[in-house]
Amino acid sequence: MGHLGKTRIPDTEMPVRYGRCKLFPHRIRCLSTEMKDFLRHLAPFAGAFHSLIAVAAGAAVVFIRQWWQRVRENRAAMWPSAPGEVQSVEIKKSQHGCWALITYRYYARGEYRFGKYRRHFRRKAAAQTFADAIRGRSIQVRFQEDKPGESILLERDLQMTGMVQMG
Repeated sequence: MGHLGKTRIPDTEMPVRYGRCKLFPHRIRCLSTEMKDFLRHLAPFAGAFHSLIAVAAGAAVVFIRQWWQRVRENRAAMWPSAPGEVQSVEIKKSQHGCWALITYRYYARGEYRFGKYRRHFRRKAAAQTFADAIRGRSIQVRFQEDKPGESILLERDLQMTGMVQMG
């Protein structure tokens, strides 16, 4: 009368906890085989899965870089500006496109100062077109009032000079 209709599971059949899973001792071997079969069926998709992860990681890096650039530009939008001049432009190839590296000079707080700007392009031809358009040109440079050596070129300032196409 002690069990009230319930059958007792023998100790050999008691579930064993592995993390969040309950495994019965007599089924551990079967589960392992089933898991191996399951993974064997997924093996042809492993390359695509790794590629998907790589693409997602790359997209995340691009998104973060663009977001950080927008944050920097929003902070610098109210900084004073000074006329500047592009000193040099260099095109560097990377694994996923090209970078245009611009060195510029500007006059702030009674001294000439230098800054750097870099812009990513998917194709070398686009980077070269940008480099040709900006080389030797006068530009508007934003600098931090209390640290005039810290400067930035705003996208909208470059767009207004016609060196960067909208959109």
